[in-house]
Amino acid sequence: LLSIFLAAVIALGLDPVVGALVKRGWKRGRAALVVFASMFVAVFLLVLVTAGPLWDEIKEFIRSLPAFWEDLKSNDAFQDIVNTAGVDDKVRDALKELAAGLPEAASTLLGIAGGVFGSVLSLVTLTFLALFLLMERPAITSWLFGFAPPETERRWGPVVEDSITAVSQSLLGNIAISI
Repeated sequence: LLSIFLAAVIALGLDPVVGALVKRGWKRGRAALVVFASMFVAVFLLVLVTAGPLWDEIKEFIRSLPAFWEDLKSNDAFQDIVNTAGVDDKVRDALKELAAGLPEAASTLLGIAGGVFGSVLSLVTLTFLALFLLMERPAITSWLFGFAPPETERRWGPVVEDSITAVSQSLLGNIAISI
């Protein structure tokens, strides 16, 4: 149910963009595919641009931990605490082991990547569900209104369209703010 709800929000959020392309003469399926492809390219580029520098910063931080410890140890108030219990050698060794264990951490991250792969498969399912809802939104809406009397459709049809526009503007606004 959660996947269906999320797919519906995504489909309703992108519906006005697809509708604008349909008004320009595009077929709805082609317009939906282009909008989804553009969205995936943007997300892929965002991940590609941020993942490498983020990993480099993590490695640099771990490598600089011994230097941070030396700076902290040189503080007079902290020096009395460190020298009394032999903590200095223990912490220095632990930080060096942490820096040396970075390749092991990479293999752990590969294990986590397996879990992420499962999540990606769920995301693919969600994506296709949203894509199909987006492509068939007008047919689904008219099918649902087919169960109601015609006066109900005339009264509630504009409300549904205004709601779709409101959801879309909210979603696109949040994306613009995030960027």
